[in-house]
Parts: sequence; structure tokens; C-alpha cells
Amino acid sequence: MWRRLLEIIFPNPSMCVLCEKRTDGLNICDDCLARWQRFAAAEGQCRRCGQFGSRAPVCDTCRDWPAYYLGNTAFLPYTDTVREAILRFKYHNEPWRVEGFAALFARCPAAQVDAIVPVPLHKARLRERGYNQSLLLARELSRVWQLPLHDDWLLRVINTRHQVGLSKTERERNVSQAFAVPEKLRPQLQGKRVLLVDDVMTTGSTLLACARALHKAGVKQVQSVTLASAIR
Repeated sequence: MWRRLLEIIFPNPSMCVLCEKRTDGLNICDDCLARWQRFAAAEGQCRRCGQFGSRAPVCDTCRDWPAYYLGNTAFLPYTDTVREAILRFKYHNEPWRVEGFAALFARCPAAQVDAIVPVPLHKARLRERGYNQSLLLARELSRVWQLPLHDDWLLRVINTRHQVGLSKTERERNVSQAFAVPEKLRPQLQGKRVLLVDDVMTTGSTLLACARALHKAGVKQVQSVTLASAIR
């Protein structure tokens, strides 16, 4: 009821969240979807980590991932209008774009997991930005796939510097100790299968650090889903 009331008072624009062409409601238009499907077919996409530009079942990015981290599903290549749309969603106070991005989730069958967990922001970064874009995505995914959401299972305990501009090794070092599971919640995680949610996968360092913290706390298997993935 609260959600519907907000939609009536503050209606979202009827447009494609990528190209901003007028559409029926807030979603991703058929032209944009067809464009990125052609891109994936031409360039290839790793079957495990979702990185574009690879036709191998396992690429250099995910070859050394531990067995408990099953892989990542990425819908769009992080380039062009996709990058601009996600940056506006993430940094320019446009959280309403999440509803349009959620149209991607409805196109895929629900993951076989026990819980959805968003990649967390540090509390200082959250105050600065005002919202966690990964949590907004996770809420939409939980609603569409009818899966429980646990945004308290994973915390960002170190306010790391931004990953932009860092090498793969620097990224891994930057986030290696950044995430933790609260001690009192660990009994709830034993043997669970968790789906991590984030906006973009670049080198996989953040998702891998999150998966490692969850597995250390007792989670059996981790997989992830991101709006977009980098291009090799």
C-alpha cells in the first residue's frame, strides 16, 4: 500500500532507463535489449563470471575462484549507455531507476538459493550517498523472485577507497578484509545457499571478498547477480 501511494504521488517517468526513449512504463526497451543481446552474441560472455569478451566456459577472471563461489550472472556489458545509466542510478540521486532495471530480473528464472544478500556499503559511504544501490536492486529481486532478503547478514566493516582506477591486485588488496558477518547471526547462515546482488562486476574482487566472508561464517554456496559486467 505504501509503495502504491508513493507511485501515485511521485510517478516514475515512462521511459527506457538506458536510452531514455519514451516507453510504456519504466523499463528497458526492446531496442536496447536487442542491441546488448547482439553484443553478447558477437563478443561472447564467460559462462561462470559473466564477463563479456570471452567465449571460454571459465576465463582468466574466474579461473581461480573457489568452488563454493558458483559464479555470477550479468545482464549487460558495462559500456556506453549502460555505464551512464548505472552511474546516474548510483551517484546522481536517481534511485527510481531501479524499477526499470528490475525488468531484467523478470526475464530470468529465480535462482535456487535460500536468501538474497546485497553487497553492503560502509555506514560512512551510506550517509554520503543516501542509499545503497545494491540493496535497492536486492529488494526488487526479492520481490520479483519471491525470495527472502537478508540485508543484515553481511557488513562492510572497513571504509575502503573507491575501486575505480585500481589494478586487479590493488582491488583485491583493497577489499580483502572489508566484509564480515555479525557473530550473533552466524547460526542462521549454516549450510545456506546465498545470492549476492551488486550493480557492476569489474574484476570480481568485491564479490569474491563478500563470498569469502559468507563462506567463512558457514554459508555452503554463493552465487551472484549484477546488472552489468566489464568487457575484457
